[in-house]
Amino acid sequence: GRKMNPFELTRGAAVAFSSGWENMHEVEKITSGTRHAVPCFFTTSPAPETAYDQMKLGKPQTDEDVTDDWIHLLLVLSY
Repeated sequence: GRKMNPFELTRGAAVAFSSGWENMHEVEKITSGTRHAVPCFFTTSPAPETAYDQMKLGKPQTDEDVTDDWIHLLLVLSY
């Protein structure tokens, strides 16, 4: 079978990866502290333009806009 390679995180670290067969993974029980998770789902299909009508600020125009959106999401979820 496939060998799992443990990945030791440090405080404040984040990991992002696809969850397909190429990245089989498991999560071990934590013994102290709090685990924070931000499950995200992505697609390679483009969003219909009408989907952006629902967004308060509309479609992100630059990479910086996308980054700002992610930072906002992560800050909100951290409280």
